[in-house]
Amino acid sequence: MNYHAHIYFKPEELDVGRRLFASAKAAQGPHFQVWRFFDKKVGPHSLPMFEIHFSHEHKAKVLEWIEENRQGLSVLIHRDSGNDLLDHQETATWLGSELPIDYGFFDLVEANPHLAIHAPHKKD
Repeated sequence: MNYHAHIYFKPEELDVGRRLFASAKAAQGPHFQVWRFFDKKVGPHSLPMFEIHFSHEHKAKVLEWIEENRQGLSVLIHRDSGNDLLDHQETATWLGSELPIDYGFFDLVEANPHLAIHAPHKKD
């Protein structure tokens, strides 16, 4: 089982988000991979963010790293089962404040798959 951690930042926290992204990129390896940095809201997410992808095997280590480094930013953690709606609703947990998610976006992606933000060509 794989997981995603979405690390959110407000526009006024853009520098914090960029520093954390750079730190995550420097720390990534076989235990987690950092995906694209978004400086504006994207997909179903209500704030700019970047993602860390990791496996169940490394979940405890990655979550420890996130908790130690998130600097008060909100983080959504969910499994990656292939059902984005279910994953973002039922398997989601939060570090920090819970933020709104636009669940209608997943219906839009179902009809327009090219809009999915997890497409491999969008990985940094």
